[in-house]
Amino acid sequence: MIWIVIIIVLAAAFGPISRMMPTPRERQLSALRLKARSCGLVVEIRRLVYADPKPEHRVSAGGKLRDKARDCAAYSLFMDSPDREIPAWQLLKTVEEDGYVDDSPIKGWKWQVRAKMPQTFWQAMKTHMASLPDDCLSLEVSAGKVTCYWQEKTTPEKLDETVEAIALTLHSMAMLINDSLVSAE
Repeated sequence: MIWIVIIIVLAAAFGPISRMMPTPRERQLSALRLKARSCGLVVEIRRLVYADPKPEHRVSAGGKLRDKARDCAAYSLFMDSPDREIPAWQLLKTVEEDGYVDDSPIKGWKWQVRAKMPQTFWQAMKTHMASLPDDCLSLEVSAGKVTCYWQEKTTPEKLDETVEAIALTLHSMAMLINDSLVSAE
C-alpha cells in the first residue's frame, strides 16, 4: 500500500514538470529564431491582417465575427540609412497568384500600404521576393527596416538553409532599397 502512495505522490510532483518541457515544435521555433538572430535579424511576433480571409476566418460556426488578423513571426533587418527617409510600403500575399490584384506591382501580392517606386525597382524586388519561402505572408518596408512575415513552416533539416535564405534575401532587398534612394537623389 505504501508503494501506491509513493507512486501517486511522485506522479503528482512530476506531472506538471513534464508539461513545462518544450514540445518538439517549440524547440524548432527556438532554434529558428536563434539562427535568425545570428544572421542579424530581429524576430518579433506581430499581428498581420489576412490578405484573402476564408469564410471560417471571418465568422465562427456560431455566427460570431472573428478577428481579421493573426499572430505571425516578423523577421526584420534594420537598414543603414538614418539620413534618408525610406518610403514605407507593405504587400500581402494573395490566393490569386495568377493576376495582379488592386494594381499591385507584383503578381500574387496586394497592397496593404502603398508606395510609389519606379517599375525597375519592382522588377528587381520581384526577383528577390521569389526566393522567400512559400509561407511568407507579407513583406514590409518601414522606418529603416525590411520585414518578412513568415509562418515558420520548415523541416528541421532545412532550418538553417531557410533562415539563411531569408536573411540573404532581406540583405539584398535592403541594398536594393538603399540603391534606389541614392539614385533618386
